[in-house]
Formats: sequence, structure tokens, C-alpha cells
Amino acid sequence: MDGEEPGAGDDPYIDGPGDGPGEEPTPIVDIEDGKVYVYAYQNCIYVKSAKAGTLDIYDMLSKLVVKNAHYDVGVTPVAVLPKGAYIVNGKKVIVK
Repeated sequence: MDGEEPGAGDDPYIDGPGDGPGEEPTPIVDIEDGKVYVYAYQNCIYVKSAKAGTLDIYDMLSKLVVKNAHYDVGVTPVAVLPKGAYIVNGKKVIVK
């Protein structure tokens, strides 16, 4: 996270469409009150959700990298990871 989390003014999900500023985040799970979105910004994976929950993160070789990462309502940073591709609840997320 380089010491900073994206704030309301620079949150890639809020600002607009991706896996970085100006790109669309990946919806990963439908829930009653909406969706859970996961996206990477800098070297951190964030979750935006209407409900709290947990998720697991795997690398592209199916190795478990983060187990039971907790996220809260709103935007939550869940993991700081090196550059690469990861699988979060069955969807690919790229950390650049």
C-alpha cells in the first residue's frame, strides 16, 4: 500500500472503471444487498462490499497465499502482495 490507502478521491472503483485508477473492478460474488467487488490498486488487493465477510487468495499455481482475509462493509484493503496474477473467489486479479 506504500503507506497510503486510496481515499474517496482516488479510489479506482469510485473514480471510474479497474485493476487500477480508471479501470472497472471485478465483481466476484453476488450477495443480498449487492455485490462484492475485488480489485488491485498499486500492490494491494481491495474489497468493496455491502456486507462483511472473508475470502481466500491463491496464486496462479493454485497455492493458497492468503487464507480467510477479512473485509468489512465499504472498501477494505485485504492483502499487500507482490506483482502477479491471483485468484480471488474464482476470479483473476492482477497486482501491477
